[in-house]
Amino acid sequence: MQKHRITALVATVAVAGGGAALATAAPTKPAAPAKQFQSRLASELGVSQAKLASATKGSGVATVEALKASGKIKPARAAKLEQAIRAGRTAPFMRLGAAGAKRAPGVRLLASVIGKTPKEVRAALKDGATPARVIADAGKDPAAVKRTIQAAIRARLQKRVTAGKLTAAAADARAAKRATRLTADTALKGAKGKRAAADKG
Repeated sequence: MQKHRITALVATVAVAGGGAALATAAPTKPAAPAKQFQSRLASELGVSQAKLASATKGSGVATVEALKASGKIKPARAAKLEQAIRAGRTAPFMRLGAAGAKRAPGVRLLASVIGKTPKEVRAALKDGATPARVIADAGKDPAAVKRTIQAAIRARLQKRVTAGKLTAAAADARAAKRATRLTADTALKGAKGKRAAADKG
């Protein structure tokens, strides 16, 4: 839910922040959609475009500060986001959402490896089954599943290694850690359900 709010804020910050640059375009050209939106939004709110841009940038910076304070993003990342917001560059929050999206395929990856649908795996996990239990119920070899998952995750990280954003050793360690988590005999975080509750009771 928070990611949806962040994505919505991105659009507003990007539109408002980009307005100043768009305003310098030749007057003979039609107004860009971003500038049109900014103008209409400012009119609806009864404020100037400059005030709207200032307010959206201020809200963007405040949101980054809140995320940093909660530990969801690191100080260095927060500084870069704030710099992007103040400079009026587009979609400063988008990469946060993208990062989350890259992590989300974990269940889908597990499902594809064991021959189940993501819906079936999510249902089992929600009911309290551990990833190891799901793998066993699918009749698959746990070690083989782990190796396949680890190789797939490592392949995804290779782009970052090639770009110099991640060392090969760090990518190997991250892939191993995620593969372990996706095949462990402990419930995935946030996947507690009826079976887990029954075990406790």
